[in-house]
Amino acid sequence: MDREWILKQDKFSEEYKEGVRSFMEVAKHHVNERNETICPCMECLNKRWQPLHVAHVHLLHYGMSIAYMKWTDHGEHGDTLTTEGDELIDEPNSLFDMIGDLFPTENVGDQHIMRDEDDIMMDVDNASRDEEETINEIHLEGDGNEYNSNYEKLLLEAQRELYPGCTEHTVLSFVVELLKCKVENLWTNKSVDTLLKMMKRTHPQPNNIPDSYYGCKKVLKGIGMGYEKIHVCKYDCALFYKEHADKDKCPVCNEPRYKNNESQKKKKVPHKVLRYFPLVPRLKRLFMSRHTARDMRWHKEKRRDEEGKLRHPADSVAWKEFDKMYPDFAADPRNVRLGLASDGFNPFGNMSTSYSTWPVVIIPYNLPPWMCMKKPFSLLTLLIPGPRAPGRDMDVFLRPLIDELKELWEKGVETYDKMTESLFNLRAAVMWTINDFPAYANLSGWSTKGFLACPICNKHTPYKKLTNKIGYIGHRCFLPMNHPWRKDTNKDTFDGKREMRPPPKELSGDDLLAQFEDIRPSRPGKHPKNKDTRRKRNANELNWTKKSIFFELEYWSKLKLRHNLDVMHIEKNICDSIVGTLLHIDGKSKDTYKARLDLRNMKIKKDLWITERGNGVIDFPAAEYVLTPAQCRDICEFFISVTFPDGYAANIARNVHVEDGKLLGLKSHDCHVLLQRVLPVGIRKYLKKRVCTPLMELSHFFQQICAKTLSVAELDKLEIDIVLILCKLEKIFPPAFFDIMVHLAVHLPREAKLGGPVGYRWMYPIERLLGTYKKYVRNKARPEGSIAEAYISYEALTYCSMYLTDVETTFYRPERYRDGPAPNGNISIFSHKVRPTGKGVMVELSKEQFEVATWFIFNNCDEIETYLNEHRELLQAESPENLERRHRESFPEWFKWRVTTLYDAGLISKEMYVLAQGPDRRTLQYSGCTVNGVRWAIKQMERSHTTQDSGVVTLGSHGDEPFNFYGSLTSVVQCKFQGGYNVFLFQCHWYNTLDRKRKVDYHLMSVNVNTRWYTNDPYVYATQADKVFYLDDTKLGHPWKVVQKIQYRHVWDVLEREEDDNEAPLEEEENDEESDEEVDEINLEVQVDDEETSDSLCREDVGPETITLSRAGIERTVVNDNDFIDDNFIDDDALMEDGISSGEGEMESQLPQTRGKKIRKLKFKLPPPPEVTVAPHLTSEAQLTPNLQPTAAPQNTSSSQQIARPQSTPASQPMTRTQPTPASQLTPTPQPIRLAHHRVLAPQPSPPSHAFVTTPPQKRAAQCPTSLNSAITPEPSDASQSRASPPYQEIAPQQSATQNGGDSDSTLLCTKRKRGKSIGKGTLDLMSANGGKKLIVVWDPDHWVPSDKTVSKKFTSEIGITIRGYAPVCYGGWSKIKPDTKRKLREKLETLFEVDLHHPKVLAYVDGIMATAYTQFKWRLHNHYKESGTYERARAKLPNPDLWNSRPLEHWHWLCDNLYRNEGYMEVCATNAQNRDQQESTHRGGAMPFIQHALQAAKEGGKPISFIDNYENMYQDAEHKWVSEAKRVRHEKMKQKREDVKAKLIEEAPEGTPIESIEVALNDEIAIMVEECGRKGGKVQGLGAFPRLDISSSSSSSMPINSEWNEMKGNLQKLTSTVSCLESENAKLKSMLRAIFSKLNGSDDINCDADDSSAQETDGIEGTDDFSND
Repeated sequence: MDREWILKQDKFSEEYKEGVRSFMEVAKHHVNERNETICPCMECLNKRWQPLHVAHVHLLHYGMSIAYMKWTDHGEHGDTLTTEGDELIDEPNSLFDMIGDLFPTENVGDQHIMRDEDDIMMDVDNASRDEEETINEIHLEGDGNEYNSNYEKLLLEAQRELYPGCTEHTVLSFVVELLKCKVENLWTNKSVDTLLKMMKRTHPQPNNIPDSYYGCKKVLKGIGMGYEKIHVCKYDCALFYKEHADKDKCPVCNEPRYKNNESQKKKKVPHKVLRYFPLVPRLKRLFMSRHTARDMRWHKEKRRDEEGKLRHPADSVAWKEFDKMYPDFAADPRNVRLGLASDGFNPFGNMSTSYSTWPVVIIPYNLPPWMCMKKPFSLLTLLIPGPRAPGRDMDVFLRPLIDELKELWEKGVETYDKMTESLFNLRAAVMWTINDFPAYANLSGWSTKGFLACPICNKHTPYKKLTNKIGYIGHRCFLPMNHPWRKDTNKDTFDGKREMRPPPKELSGDDLLAQFEDIRPSRPGKHPKNKDTRRKRNANELNWTKKSIFFELEYWSKLKLRHNLDVMHIEKNICDSIVGTLLHIDGKSKDTYKARLDLRNMKIKKDLWITERGNGVIDFPAAEYVLTPAQCRDICEFFISVTFPDGYAANIARNVHVEDGKLLGLKSHDCHVLLQRVLPVGIRKYLKKRVCTPLMELSHFFQQICAKTLSVAELDKLEIDIVLILCKLEKIFPPAFFDIMVHLAVHLPREAKLGGPVGYRWMYPIERLLGTYKKYVRNKARPEGSIAEAYISYEALTYCSMYLTDVETTFYRPERYRDGPAPNGNISIFSHKVRPTGKGVMVELSKEQFEVATWFIFNNCDEIETYLNEHRELLQAESPENLERRHRESFPEWFKWRVTTLYDAGLISKEMYVLAQGPDRRTLQYSGCTVNGVRWAIKQMERSHTTQDSGVVTLGSHGDEPFNFYGSLTSVVQCKFQGGYNVFLFQCHWYNTLDRKRKVDYHLMSVNVNTRWYTNDPYVYATQADKVFYLDDTKLGHPWKVVQKIQYRHVWDVLEREEDDNEAPLEEEENDEESDEEVDEINLEVQVDDEETSDSLCREDVGPETITLSRAGIERTVVNDNDFIDDNFIDDDALMEDGISSGEGEMESQLPQTRGKKIRKLKFKLPPPPEVTVAPHLTSEAQLTPNLQPTAAPQNTSSSQQIARPQSTPASQPMTRTQPTPASQLTPTPQPIRLAHHRVLAPQPSPPSHAFVTTPPQKRAAQCPTSLNSAITPEPSDASQSRASPPYQEIAPQQSATQNGGDSDSTLLCTKRKRGKSIGKGTLDLMSANGGKKLIVVWDPDHWVPSDKTVSKKFTSEIGITIRGYAPVCYGGWSKIKPDTKRKLREKLETLFEVDLHHPKVLAYVDGIMATAYTQFKWRLHNHYKESGTYERARAKLPNPDLWNSRPLEHWHWLCDNLYRNEGYMEVCATNAQNRDQQESTHRGGAMPFIQHALQAAKEGGKPISFIDNYENMYQDAEHKWVSEAKRVRHEKMKQKREDVKAKLIEEAPEGTPIESIEVALNDEIAIMVEECGRKGGKVQGLGAFPRLDISSSSSSSMPINSEWNEMKGNLQKLTSTVSCLESENAKLKSMLRAIFSKLNGSDDINCDADDSSAQETDGIEGTDDFSND
């Protein structure tokens, strides 16, 4: 019979019972001496021997393993009956080992308790009597049954062949390797589906290849651990977790859990989802795998504990104190110490920057250094969704993890240990968190901003309030109380005051708990109505914002170190400040105008005070700590010359701008290397000793604090040194230099003693991990889901890869710097693992070279030391003269004879005999090699490489003293011996480094690379060499170079215990190691200055720089206030003011204080725009051609319509845009080819006598009444006064630029874009209704904005059309376009509108609208770039023709290459996007300016409206609800201030003045709004452009009234009265005329009313009469 019965679920069916009986017949013939057979049931799984009757019961009770289709353990070896498609093959033991480790409870040994045989039989009997009731209880026991099912499926897939005859892969191994490729190469799910379908079709049939990615995931279902989805309130108030899991509304803010869904049938979509990866199963798996179980004990069983040395967190004070406090926890080495790390990142890269995702990663510290902090062992536990960072609500998201950590501490979890094959109770504790400084605040609850920003100093943080920031100075308080610097009152050194404060007290956990008692409870979440989000702290709360959730852990308050200061970010910020100040980089320098003002305000360092000349001109004295432009260029040349060893650091030359003397765009690791290695070498030439010394000491400090092995004694010294260093820096740099990151350096030695080496506590590994998570994002609509799914796949594959030794995986991937294969030699020199690179060249050594090489090999081989001594004694006995020379010359031959004799006698090994025969004179020489994990290359290779891999240092002896020899590698020599043995030698040029041949400056040693030393001894074993690199010595010049020793990231100096070693390391080994380290080690001693320190810091060789206040950053500032941002696009003009430059311009960066908020500027450069010749605009009257004959169009532009407006159109006919003249009717003329065509203006006959024209605004004001609710009525004028309004048509592109008066800037103007037939149609229709005349733009004289809504919209629309069609694009913003180009663009408006562009007020309005239109146009182009996805795709795809409008391709390339990829531009975009997201509300006014809203409201209401009242209309919705509480409060304040002003006016009014006649002037209202809302240039917060009035917003009760404004208001009232009289006279005249007409016997020749009505309809302006026909 077949074996389908094995798959039956019903174990009581006759078919299944019959199958079991057939198996038992086979099993009877395969028993052991105790009559037992291997039991294949689901419980025993062929791992236990059972008596036959027990095996029979097991099969009936548990069922047979579905993977046991081939009864190999019961004598079956040939072909058997199997289910079709389920052929099984033998799989290597690795995958079976993996499955066995994943399901360890099947083989726990003695701890697995088997039920009594009688009990089992009783169960079977009971089940037989009542099968239906008991089948689920016996066979489907929930989790246990699923557990066995996963095991069975994996076991089956591990044996099932991929296709008939396949012996290389099973289904499981194939799926593991396929998904490994998917994760590592970032394949999409669709690509995997396509590949699998193709493979399934092309491989032999039938096959078991999964047909989709989903099918692959099902195969690995039993390996992955999955994650949980927890819904989150949209405002981060709470999790829908545990007791809130079933709620539909937030328990805190009552907001709905799900998004609004119109259809009830659709799945409910939550607002936010937190993805939680349970920690317990991931920790348990580390002990369940045979590959990691032993490593989880390394910290206690393998690590050597050296007194006074810190190599691992287990050596730290915090770890040891924790063990003392909790000895029961420390007793079991399997209990896990954890680190918790978190930081935010943007999953979308640089294309979108308004999103922040925060993963929380757990790091087990039990592992050895080469596994700890690595990606496979960094456990992702939380994935906090964006788009906003969690901020102070971090505790809300940490709740599931904290609950699990509490369980792991208080109870523990039962875990299987593969090493002992037993169960134990696993416990875990978090030792500290790893975070950057902003995240420090989120995790700890201590705000890292403000006066008390330092969480270590707490309320004793030393600070000084400066002009626009906080300076954290006063580090003398850390000095001993009797230190002489504490009493220094010299104003040229410190702050001119004595420092008698004691050092800040180190607070214990109990002290912190006492401080928490003063914290007021606050409501979590970011709900707009949550007042706690912006509440002010009282004095007792200090900088605490909350009590951290970590204090729920019992042990948290007792830890010595809870949160780490991140050395990576501290080092980067300090490096940026130093480099920015030395090179005077805008935006990075701390030596700014306001920094010098601080010196004057503090009355210190008088020589550096600025001197004001008047008229905004100041003298800026040059400081000693700022390099001159020439020196900046010199040091940048030095930076370019720097090359590093391969893999050590990035090439910083790419960030150097020599001409500008700048060093920009440095990454964190660039700053790490620059500060520690490069900068100290470069600055010695240019800075005086007083300035240079503390910088050198600071560099040496970071070099020591970042070492992999720390000394406690050295850390004690560093703790003293850093205080002295910071005090020295305070003597030199201005207080603005000392931001909080500089201050935090004082606490780094203390934390190193508490936590151990910084490599286990800084953010470098975490940042690399975040970069990996960012690559996981394939679906940008669901970034967190993409990361989560990719992570669990990676997690499962990482586990599998530990067992696939024959496949390149995470654990078995060859290293980049892998050594050669291990030789099989026993003699040390034959066992060196060296992997040569390059092609070997056969070279036969000369006699002298061969003798030198042979002697070096023999003289440095430990195994023949006895032979060397024996030979020396023989020679000594003969004669002591020239002993060493005779010994060297005769030893090889004597050694060969001696060993041959012994070998013939069988007394020595063959290897010794081979060694004695000596090497072959024919050698192979290579250009490089890899040994000890380090890559080497000869000196000659550096000419074509940007890396330096030839620097060599080796420990030898000179005389009788140990000595370090420095040199460069010239050749890698492979010496061949008999039997295939090889020895690799480095041939080097040694530099003379005797005391008088080398220079030592500070802690740097310089060598002369032109010297040669030990030329007769150039060889060293490849394994004996250590790498160094050389930097040009800027102080000594060529040929001196500074030596720099390095430590590789992948090489560890860690001592391990042997299996039977339970004692401390041997003293001899320690002493030898220390002696190696002390040779040539130069320590820089930090000392108190003994010399006079009152010397001036002002440079004597450079005079003061004369600059204007605008250059100093006083006028052009950008307020970082979210309320000022009222658009959805990037304001290019704001960027220009902040600083995007076009060509030569640069952007400055200062930080003045405005309304209590910081102001920021950026600086970067753009290259000049491309020079492209295109047809220019023709706008001047001299250029207008009266002959309107059509011009020829190019043949290749037939698809583009040329648009022309007719010369004259009767009023009865609507104006339309005509089609181009057919090419057959054109007379072509040869003209130069142009890149784009443009329209020009053709003259038009004079309009009829009844045409409406407008007088200039300044003249109209004397004739027309006006108010907020009325428009200016134009007076009639003679036709001769009207300006000609010629229609326009397209000019042929053949017309040359020189003929049309083109200039250099006009070459950037491109053709008007065509959006369809409707473009401009509304304007033409309005002109047609107006008799073909230009449209009159009526201006409100109070505010100088168009007062007529209809014409205003057409006017604004035409401005946009002009900008989009003609404006050049290769500029950073509107302000950078040349004035002549702007003039030409404005003059195009005069063809359609009657507008006086010479009036300054009108010109300012038009220029502002053009700037806005230009910004919107550039924003649309940038959106096209972002929507393209990648730079390459965007560059290859032009924007829509309607948008780009035939502009040159190189202009688009210029935007893509120079603007959109500019780091400064992207940073500004990011800031703008973030600010837009953080806006508290938006008004409902749309695009119409605030003032026009006021005018419109006045028209609709029939009376003037107050600006303050209009503010209420703007910020209330249709239901009269305020858009935000802040707006309502602001409005109430403005109303109150207006009432105060009115009360003051009433008091000052003459007696008898009616109170109702007293109103607050518009000028006063504007002043109130400016004071309350704030002003940014010409704009008021949330209100747009306002008149630039000479008002003071300091006090509403004392606001001066502008006399000019009052005079204008008085004149306006007189004009209103005059016009009223004229209107009355006009009415009387009309009445008289009607009376006269009525007497003309019904004559209809003249109809005044008809003319009036027609005139009103034609003009389209309310309240306007026309009596020109009268």
